[in-house]
Amino acid sequence: MSTAPTKATSKASPKEPLTGAALIAHAVKSLLLPYQVRWLADRSRYKIGNWSRQVGKSFVLTMEAVAQADTTRHNQLLFSASERQALENMEKVRLHLEYLQRVIDHQPQALRRRVLSPRDSGGKKEAVLANGARILAMPANSRTVRGTSGDVFWDEAALTQHDDEFWRAIFPIATRSDFSVRITSTPLGDRGVFHARWFDKTGRWSRHQVTLSEAVAQGLRIDQEAIRASVDEETWRQEYLCEFLTDAASYFPWELLQAAADLYSYEQDATPRRTMGVDLGRVRDRTAIYDAVERPGGVRQLELVEVLHKVPFEEQDRRVRSLIARPGVTRCCIDATWNSSFSERLRLELGPVVEPVVFSGPVKEQLVIEARRRMENQTLALDGSDRDLQSDFHAIRRYVTPANNVRFDADRSERGHADRAWAAMLAVHAATERGEWGVAFPGAEPLVPQLPPDPTQQDLERAALEGFWGSLRF
Repeated sequence: MSTAPTKATSKASPKEPLTGAALIAHAVKSLLLPYQVRWLADRSRYKIGNWSRQVGKSFVLTMEAVAQADTTRHNQLLFSASERQALENMEKVRLHLEYLQRVIDHQPQALRRRVLSPRDSGGKKEAVLANGARILAMPANSRTVRGTSGDVFWDEAALTQHDDEFWRAIFPIATRSDFSVRITSTPLGDRGVFHARWFDKTGRWSRHQVTLSEAVAQGLRIDQEAIRASVDEETWRQEYLCEFLTDAASYFPWELLQAAADLYSYEQDATPRRTMGVDLGRVRDRTAIYDAVERPGGVRQLELVEVLHKVPFEEQDRRVRSLIARPGVTRCCIDATWNSSFSERLRLELGPVVEPVVFSGPVKEQLVIEARRRMENQTLALDGSDRDLQSDFHAIRRYVTPANNVRFDADRSERGHADRAWAAMLAVHAATERGEWGVAFPGAEPLVPQLPPDPTQQDLERAALEGFWGSLRF
């Protein structure tokens, strides 16, 4: 016999078969906090949620989609800022469907039924219900919208690439019938569709705002003080207090970062050429590793490889070596500011593919200006769903010292010191410092100056030495 999933089943048994509303009824008793209940109880056709990070907005959004699919038989279209987030949302959908099935299975035999259709394959992008409704999870772009119809759920709208094009594509879907629209996100600057809809004055939208402080006051179990101590003031205000901040102080304003995100392509080449950047962490900071991947049109695309925290240097050494050995890696720039032996050892053993970089004032200025120039020229792309990378870039400020010198830096917090941004800029530096991809692939013949038609042994030795030492920068 199945076990009752909640205490709500102690009530008298219903006389009608339970639908998706049962999921919400049971969840209210056992899972949900007041602000989540208010969202679900609001049956407005157009809803928008300005919610802090880590307060469960995707959980309640996918729960509502399951309930509506089972109750109304409408298709449910779940749009996310990236493919990864879409897959995560479908995982939540599957959990809610399982929960609903358990609720129904606890009813008298005559009222039991199957929620999912026999045609449902358990896929990662689509769930097919027995009543014919489909729940689809997909990245938010104007191409994926074509040919679909149903209730619209747009999660993390502020992070969506080409959000204006996507909005123009999805809104007619809802207006052609009685479908509903739900938009949720955490703010990302004072521009974009999410910002415009939140401050819309037509009266069409039902607004729900949940800051981290409000969520904790309503029962969310999370260490708010630890989060506050780990982020800078701007991140705290925008991502946890839900404020739409302007970009006056940042060298990388949100508008510029969004334009760079609009260039990002999720299509993967088999073996693209790439350069690496490694920002080596100390006790508090993380070691961040990013790739700059070659794309058509001279675009370099920043892709997160991994972030290491509290990993021994011996293990970091092994990890970096294995990453450099990947097919297509042409060069790796490593932060040598405080631990030069780490990068020097790799350089001596692996050769000119490794470049130690000391973060002096002029070097930082060169890295930052080059990254911004590429963003302005639309030749640098970053993943719009990588909020941490965007926040790190946005945290970088331009300061003028009392001696009238310019320096670029970011405030240090428990989360780091803009580690991801510096790693990404090192990857860009690796791709551009010697011209267009001017380093041989690992394992290929070393690059040497142009040789005469019939080189002597002395010519070869001189060229090899010039090629090696010319590749190193101090």
